[in-house]
Amino acid sequence: MNSNNIISHNAYTKGEELMHALTHWIGTIFVSFGAGVLITIAALTGDPWKIVSVSIFSASMITLYVASTLYHAAISPVAKRRLKIFDHISIYILIAGTYTPFLLINLRGVFGWVMFGIVWALALGGTIMKLFFTGRFKILSLAIYLGMGWIAIFAIKPFIQNVPSLGMIFIVIGGLLYSGGVYFYIRKDKAFYHGIWHLFVLAGTMVHFFAVLFGCVLI
Repeated sequence: MNSNNIISHNAYTKGEELMHALTHWIGTIFVSFGAGVLITIAALTGDPWKIVSVSIFSASMITLYVASTLYHAAISPVAKRRLKIFDHISIYILIAGTYTPFLLINLRGVFGWVMFGIVWALALGGTIMKLFFTGRFKILSLAIYLGMGWIAIFAIKPFIQNVPSLGMIFIVIGGLLYSGGVYFYIRKDKAFYHGIWHLFVLAGTMVHFFAVLFGCVLI
């Protein structure tokens, strides 16, 4: 495997970019509908923690799919470079946004707030890195994505104690889908592999939608 082809390759064909844009345009439709469902159900409970937390999660989902769609659909090289930064930042936002309902609804307390602070601090750090060190530290960036995604392992006991079993199952499955797709994300030398990565991301998001629904909102 040529290490120069891992992560650093950015030249996609028009066909590939069409697939990339379409997959996450469809994702935008799905997550927008899902966001409406989650926020409506949360509002019906009358619980402000659920309403705010679910709204943050919903906004993070929509942000990622809109950013990705715009980036891959962009034709102007200048716009594409700028949207690529937005696209990468939105990954940090989605990860932190996905944690938010579990930390503020299920765990809350001191531990929940500490975890909340950690994941959003990491998201902020990743955002700053993308803004001011654009195109650098790609391996570190990927490591932060994965580290944020699996940091819950260090809080596995509180999660198991406070999140319903069905919610935990969906959390794990979603995490495995995201992580499994990383192989296709780093192999950008292979045609349409990035599109396959998009499908893994979409599947992971859909599973985590159910994790939030059954693990946070309907409890």
